[in-house]
Parts: sequence; C-alpha cells; structure tokens
Amino acid sequence: MDLDGPDAARREAELERGRCLSRRAVAQEQLAQIKEHKDQAYLAKLENKREGEQIQRLTQLYQLEIQRGKEKEQEEKVEWQRLHHEYVAEQKVIKAEEKQKEDKDDDWIKAYIKEMMADLAREKDAETNRLMQKHTDKAFEKLSAQMNKAFKIEDDCLVRGAAEVEAEYQMKN
Repeated sequence: MDLDGPDAARREAELERGRCLSRRAVAQEQLAQIKEHKDQAYLAKLENKREGEQIQRLTQLYQLEIQRGKEKEQEEKVEWQRLHHEYVAEQKVIKAEEKQKEDKDDDWIKAYIKEMMADLAREKDAETNRLMQKHTDKAFEKLSAQMNKAFKIEDDCLVRGAAEVEAEYQMKN
C-alpha cells in the first residue's frame, strides 16, 4: 500500500472530516448540557418561589385553623354536654326496652320449652305405641305359627286316624 498518493489524501480528508464531526457533536452535546443546566436553574428558582408562596399560604391557613380550632373546641364542649344528657336519657330508654325484650324472650322461651316438652311426650307416646304394636304383632305371629303347627299336627292325626279306620274297615270287609 502506498502512503502517498490520491488514496492517502482521501483517507486523510475522511479522517479529518470524522474528527471535525466528532468535535461538532461534542460541542453540541456541551451546548445542550449548558442549556439543560440553565433550564434546571430556572426551574429550581421557580420552585423556590412557589415553595415560598406555599409556605406563606400554609402559615396563614395554620393561623386560621388555630382560630377555628379554638372556636370549634368551645362548640364541641357545649355539644358534648348536650350529647351526655341525651346519652343518659337514651340509656334509660334502652334499659327499659332491653328489660321488655328480655321479658318477651323469657315468655317465648317458656312457650317454646312447653311446646318442645309436649312434642317429646307425643313422640314418646308414639314410640311406646309403636313398640307395643310391634310386640303385639310379634306375639300374634308366634301364636299364629303355634296354632298353624297345632292344626297341622291335628290334621295329620285325623288323616292317620282316618287312614287307620279305613284300613280296619278294609280288613273287616
């Protein structure tokens, strides 16, 4: 490769152009950073001004709230006294209602227990009747079986007796 000549000059010009573009890009970036710092400083100044105004407003609001708080405290004191008297009166009414409700509940419970006891008695009677019927049916079945057996034995005896009589009659004849 030849370091001299048209290719070398062209390469050198391209390198110089690249360096120039690089320096220009760096310069533009620095200008952008300077502008950004100025913008940030301006925004910070605006923010400080807003914060100062906000602090003044908040201080005024705080003073106003303190005054309102004192007024409200006095109103609340009066309201608490009124509420206390209402509360005492309501408690008396509530106690009377609770007593009435308890009496009503007691009556309901007594009636429920009475009904439940009657139901249990009916169930017990029904169970007793069912057991007695079962026992009666069982005894009847047993008796029927014994009677059937007795009838069968008697029938067998009659058949044998009739056969014997028939046999004797046949012998005589």
